[in-house]
Amino acid sequence: MTDIIYESKIDQVYPGLVKKLIRVLDLDSIWLQKFIRTEHMSGPTGGTSISVRSGALRASVVPIKSEVKDESVQAGVSIGGDIARGGGTPAGRYARVHVGGNRSTVITAKNKKFLTIPLPAAKTKAGLTKAPAPSDSVWGQTFVAKSKKGNLIIFGREKFVKGKRAGEFKTKIVPLFLLKESVSIPARVHPEEIVAAFSLKVMGDLQGIGVNILGG
Repeated sequence: MTDIIYESKIDQVYPGLVKKLIRVLDLDSIWLQKFIRTEHMSGPTGGTSISVRSGALRASVVPIKSEVKDESVQAGVSIGGDIARGGGTPAGRYARVHVGGNRSTVITAKNKKFLTIPLPAAKTKAGLTKAPAPSDSVWGQTFVAKSKKGNLIIFGREKFVKGKRAGEFKTKIVPLFLLKESVSIPARVHPEEIVAAFSLKVMGDLQGIGVNILGG
């Protein structure tokens, strides 16, 4: 789970207006949820955004209710769900990879020699894998060959699995999965940029209702 938190010092707000500050932070946390989902998690995949596949990561973005801690009020969003209690949800695993600073996460094959990375022919239009494994019956017989660039690739032919044509091949032999011992995935959702956008939103909304930040 990744929390993106904005903090406002209570001593920077005129006395008697803390409740208004909390109200604004609660409303703007809902705005932030929508902002992250639309601007950073609706595609296309790029330097600061990711495409929608299963939708699990985007759905896991939820507002955090404002909370007074010591001399400050904190609010923001949580991304990825309760990993500790859930034992590692898909959204939680995605959050650890895609949400962070300017860093990359190296994913290495475990309990097997290679990662199987689906190529276009093995994916749906949404980017999901059509079948969970290269050995799935939907692919019929598969084989491994080396490409001109030296990459190991699993080739196969997709089959009909239902209806009168079940068992018949529906495609020619095509590349299905790229085999890699590890891959490096850059984080594309950067908390510091999100906090900066949230801060501007909060400051504007506070000024709009006459709440002035001391020294601002």
